[in-house]
Amino acid sequence: MDLPLAYTRVGSGPLVILCHGVTDSAAALADLACRLADQYTVASIDSLGHGLSRRMTTAELADPMSAALSALEDTVAGLVEAFGPAVGIGHSMGGALVTRLAALRPELFAGVIGEDPAWLSPEQAHAYAAAATRSVDAQLAIRRDPAAALEANRQEYPAWPGAERAGWLAGKLQVDLDFLATGEVGYTDWRSWVPKLAVPTLIVTGDSADVILGQRGLDEIGALGNANIEGQVLPGTGHCVRRDDADAFDHLVRGFLERVHQGGSTPSATQTTNLTPTASYTPTASYTSATSTTSTPIASTGQLPAWQCTGTFTTGPVLTGDADDGRWTLAVRDGALRLWGTGFDYDIEDAHILGDHAITIVAGDYTRVFLDGYEVWASEIRLTGTPTVRQGRLTELSIPAGSPDAVATRVRDAAPLPRPLVPFAAMRLSDRDAAMAGALDELVIHAKFRVRGPGQYGTIVAAGVSEADNTAPMPVFHAEIDGTAGIVLHLGDSTIFAEGNWSDGRWHHLALAFTRGAIQIWVDGWLHAHEPGTAPAFTALAIGQDLAGHRLMGEVGGGGIYRPLSDQQIALLAGRPTLSQVPVFDAYPTGAFHRIPALTRTSRGTLLAFADRRRDLPNDAPNATDLVLRRSFDDGATWQPVQVVASFPGEGTDGVAVTDAAAVEDSTGTIHVLADFYAAHTGLLNARPGPGMDERGVWLHDSAGTQYFLPGRWPAAPTGVVDADGNPTDWEVSPDGALTKNEAPAGNVLIDSELLAYKTAHIGVWSSDDDGATWSPMRLITDQVKEPWMTFLGIGPGNGIRLASGRLVVACYFSTEDGTQHSAATLLSDDDGATWQRGPSPNDDRLVAGEHVDPRTFTDPSLTMTESALVEMGGRLEMFSRSQHPRVLRTYSTDSGNTWAEVVEDPQLREIFCQPAATVTSDGALVFANASRMLPYRGCGTVYRLDDGRWVERAINPRHHGYQALAALDDGDVAMLWERETAGVWFTRIPASIFQ
Repeated sequence: MDLPLAYTRVGSGPLVILCHGVTDSAAALADLACRLADQYTVASIDSLGHGLSRRMTTAELADPMSAALSALEDTVAGLVEAFGPAVGIGHSMGGALVTRLAALRPELFAGVIGEDPAWLSPEQAHAYAAAATRSVDAQLAIRRDPAAALEANRQEYPAWPGAERAGWLAGKLQVDLDFLATGEVGYTDWRSWVPKLAVPTLIVTGDSADVILGQRGLDEIGALGNANIEGQVLPGTGHCVRRDDADAFDHLVRGFLERVHQGGSTPSATQTTNLTPTASYTPTASYTSATSTTSTPIASTGQLPAWQCTGTFTTGPVLTGDADDGRWTLAVRDGALRLWGTGFDYDIEDAHILGDHAITIVAGDYTRVFLDGYEVWASEIRLTGTPTVRQGRLTELSIPAGSPDAVATRVRDAAPLPRPLVPFAAMRLSDRDAAMAGALDELVIHAKFRVRGPGQYGTIVAAGVSEADNTAPMPVFHAEIDGTAGIVLHLGDSTIFAEGNWSDGRWHHLALAFTRGAIQIWVDGWLHAHEPGTAPAFTALAIGQDLAGHRLMGEVGGGGIYRPLSDQQIALLAGRPTLSQVPVFDAYPTGAFHRIPALTRTSRGTLLAFADRRRDLPNDAPNATDLVLRRSFDDGATWQPVQVVASFPGEGTDGVAVTDAAAVEDSTGTIHVLADFYAAHTGLLNARPGPGMDERGVWLHDSAGTQYFLPGRWPAAPTGVVDADGNPTDWEVSPDGALTKNEAPAGNVLIDSELLAYKTAHIGVWSSDDDGATWSPMRLITDQVKEPWMTFLGIGPGNGIRLASGRLVVACYFSTEDGTQHSAATLLSDDDGATWQRGPSPNDDRLVAGEHVDPRTFTDPSLTMTESALVEMGGRLEMFSRSQHPRVLRTYSTDSGNTWAEVVEDPQLREIFCQPAATVTSDGALVFANASRMLPYRGCGTVYRLDDGRWVERAINPRHHGYQALAALDDGDVAMLWERETAGVWFTRIPASIFQ
């Protein structure tokens, strides 16, 4: 038969028609077709724009669901003419199409089955549209590496039948990306025609977070009063019901087919439920909603307790409940979230929340807080009770246990989209709407746009003030795409530039946010520009053209005017990928402050995460500070308990500090961690000059200034004190600095005693030959690397590297003689960490403005280079340095750090005088990260990946952000350990895919 759509046919008997979902094809239905072919003629149809069917025309893409329905109608009519009335079975988009066709042409069907059909709410439709670009990108990634995609599918869905995998992949490789880019997947008007379905209908859905209908949908369908419709929730399944539980789905389908064709009954093991309002109906899915009440805890195996609270929030408690050790409260304080309870109090200051929002809490081994679908906090406290609602509407979510990123994605997909104040419906706003929007003190303008090829350009949105004589409005601002350079916002005499290439023919999401005293440019949910400013008044707004009518070389596909949105809501509009925040070093229950992350991945695949544990105060030294460690054997998904690598006595400024660590692995597999070591009352700016030790030992002195020494192995073992001539004395010092005289306690040489250690900046080394399980005592190497005139020499924290030559290299920096300025350098070892030397500084004899820099004496702050990040790439040792410049300083060495090239500013890497990090991925890409904006606090944690000589940036944490460390993972992703200043240290896996 010559029919509009391609199809495959197997079996014999009554006709069954199978229709697939939006990114699938008929091949994805092979398992179900084979199961039914023993009793039925099964025709699996490739929808228009899918599989072997033709692609859609430009005109059809303007209304793709109508085009797909028309082609399906003609194809089904032809098959029915040959084989008789059909039972149509459709998944998602296919379920929406086949049920819609059954409502229009009931004579073609003996019955229909919808597998979680795409009967959408307006919010769901908006979410699918917002995620269209991400969906296209996902298909492109699959096409680039089908084998890797298939393996990832196998890992994520181990229970799927084998036939489903090949079909899943085939569909992804054949779907029309132009159709996918429309974001159309189903119907929002189904409530108007579902009551008219005149054929027996079975709706099968799941209870996971990714379903379209779920129990909520079945309840709503039941309220429509169509006695022809029955529904069933299959527990433990998601949107792809048949894939998640093929046998149970097959059992349901066969029972329905038997009843339709032979008058039998549905098997009791999977008894369906009639959805008329008068039916005896008991919900079977774990879904509960309430207002000002408690939710029902989830008891299903493998499910995480999760609750979403939506509403308009004001200052005060939102949720209360039980924790391991008492009660907890989540509240709005000072316009942001705050979570407190017995023994903990978290200021989630970046979760700006006044207004309409969705708050989600996911409990389990640790607690995660999401705002508007994206994670804003995670802590190792355990919330165990059932929450009580104080504001908003509470919904219990069904979130299957999984990887941190998988859980985050499910939460995002369950979050409601913000509603526009004025949606875009034409190429301009009405005069009334424009005047109303232009009078707002704060607003967000969102536009989904694309241009049709590289280098194309034009205005996306433009605002102006209308003239009384009806001439073109006077311009106030306009945002335009400037070819491959980026997006420019022209605002009066100023411009704000977001660098990036978005002229690739794909759909992108632009958000112009005029909120909280700043003007921001967001593209695809990522922050790309942030400047001080407020919303200008306007009375006219053009869309996809400038005020004179000159049109964009492309189109604006949607958007609108919004009241102020959270960062997370802007990301949600674009369907931006989620990034999880796994807590590694938490302020509670210890009450300590954690800072200065360091991270390395060993040759055995273990992640070692180090941090400062500042026991009493959040300050830098002088301050009692321990060096602590956690290990992960699964690339950061879970972490072992905290280990203390180094801890010395004292409290507050009377305490000893071990701080600013960096670890490196030698050729034997031994890990060496280097860190700064300070006696009490000593820090960066008051350290005394010199190494504080020499070949005679560690320097000590009494109150009269008489010098003594701690020779040999201290602090590896108790050590007797000798005088300046090497003669024994009555004093002995223990490894923690405790002093005894004739075996009687006499204080501590590191804090306060008859003898005191020389108060300077030391470098200590700790080593582990068992992948970080145990560590050696501290070994001081200060005399090997510090000059007599240096007051300070310290580690550039993060990580060290082993060069191809075998040399170990760790970043360091040192002070001028007066202690006011600093120069970057490296610590080098050519014998697997047995001995160390300090390499030259890029500041050594550096020529600046015709003058040679002397690192010992210079006074110009613009010459300072402090904490640095190191990578080896292309045979060069690259250095990125913190400085007072507006851009990150860079230099390189071609001889393993023995000499350095000219120091230059990288024109794309922003600098706010904060520590940098860098690594090279397993596929050879250079990745850099830092806090890149003053807001006015340090913030905007940004990760950059170098692509063909141009940095692609992603602001993974656009608010409070301090230091970070990076490590490459085997699959091209990057592990990132990062801090929100003193609030704690978290782990995030940075997928390579977010840079595509």
